[in-house]
Amino acid sequence: MVISLLAFAVMAVSAAAVIPQSRQWIKNLVRPAERTILAKATGFVTVKGPEITVLKIRDQDSILVEVYAAGNSGALQLLQRIPLPESRDGYFNLMGNATNLALADTAHRGILDLLVPTFDEQMTARLHVYRFNHEISRFEPAAGPTEAEDPAPAPQTSTPTSDEH
Repeated sequence: MVISLLAFAVMAVSAAAVIPQSRQWIKNLVRPAERTILAKATGFVTVKGPEITVLKIRDQDSILVEVYAAGNSGALQLLQRIPLPESRDGYFNLMGNATNLALADTAHRGILDLLVPTFDEQMTARLHVYRFNHEISRFEPAAGPTEAEDPAPAPQTSTPTSDEH
């Protein structure tokens, strides 16, 4: 009995070493799916609203951002889910405070932007900036200033730092 269990364990480890799909399957079998809230930010997108709650979530081996707004019943309703290409959480300095998620008016338009720092596989810092589009009530990746816009000075920030070692 012990020998057969040992033989099964050796076969499973061998399969995991050779076949990448089996590695993920074994990993999911051993470590169940879980969601961890890394950060939460709330605020009014504009003075008139809507009021939103933003969660930065670690889900298995990825990070995503979920945007919620209060519905007619007062319960939070998911407005948008934004998967991030990186899987490592990061922090950055925003006006003297270290944060890993922020809502801030970076372009001085009276509209809050969503700021999400991460690190890629080479530990290169990334700061994702999303602008709210009222026409579709969603955040979209921010583009650089157009020729018609006067680029406003950005808030005081510094290089993101990783929470993983």
